[in-house]
Amino acid sequence: VFFTENKKFEQAEREYVRALEFDPNNLKVHYNLGYLYAEDLDKHDKAMFHLEKYLQIDPNSKESEAIRSYIATRQVWNAGAPSGKRR
Repeated sequence: VFFTENKKFEQAEREYVRALEFDPNNLKVHYNLGYLYAEDLDKHDKAMFHLEKYLQIDPNSKESEAIRSYIATRQVWNAGAPSGKRR
């Protein structure tokens, strides 16, 4: 979170990925990494992966409705985007 708050997004990505090596089901890391990919790094396919994993681990969390909305929006966008424009 420190790196994200200080806009060191690539460093934040490395630390989150490293954290998942130690605990692949860490709910907070999947959420934070999904958010980082979606909002700061524009890597929506990777965001989708981590947010879907988040929902698998805790489908009834307080964030689940917002995450489902994001996923649905991205699916619609990807369905209408030319294949080279999907992220």
